[in-house]
Amino acid sequence: MTDSGDAYFGEQLAREAQRKYHERQQAALAAAARLAERRKATVNDDGNGKGDAPPVEPPWMAEADGIQPMTKGLTNTGFTPAIPVKAKPPVHLSMMTADELLTKGWPEPVWLVPGLLPVGLTILGGKPKVGKSWLALQLAQAIATGGMFLGIRVVQALVLYLALEDSPRRLSSRMKLQSWPVGKGRCDFVHVGGARELGC
Repeated sequence: MTDSGDAYFGEQLAREAQRKYHERQQAALAAAARLAERRKATVNDDGNGKGDAPPVEPPWMAEADGIQPMTKGLTNTGFTPAIPVKAKPPVHLSMMTADELLTKGWPEPVWLVPGLLPVGLTILGGKPKVGKSWLALQLAQAIATGGMFLGIRVVQALVLYLALEDSPRRLSSRMKLQSWPVGKGRCDFVHVGGARELGC
């Protein structure tokens, strides 16, 4: 293509881009005008043609116990109520003085494994593949059967074991290697299949 042809082609592209820009600008102005008309239409006429009376407030916008008053705001669809927000009760922190902590008599904790593991939340942490799951399974067996854990006698109790990474086959294999007794004690398991049923 010659230089003159390139120049002509470039002028055509410039004119087309300018035309599209002008069309988009006109469309935006028209949309703004329609929005302004819709906003005016949401305001009821007061009978004198002034059109400055507010819209009638529906009953569901009224105040109620525990609900903060709702306010109206303008959107592209007209007057819209704000989302109701429940009033939050004040938070009171329970605090104790140092003297109270030092002078009050505190009962001994309830132990799952005496002197080692109390009732409550305990986190067992360690590097991968060091035996955390094996140790937890051994603890479950000891408590379910009232046996020994790390050389300590424990009191028998019901056990719920959440094995969320283990299949039933894997659990069975490990339990047999740990010589779990049949018909002694109660330990219920939620395995990986049960976790999927809960959406986990």
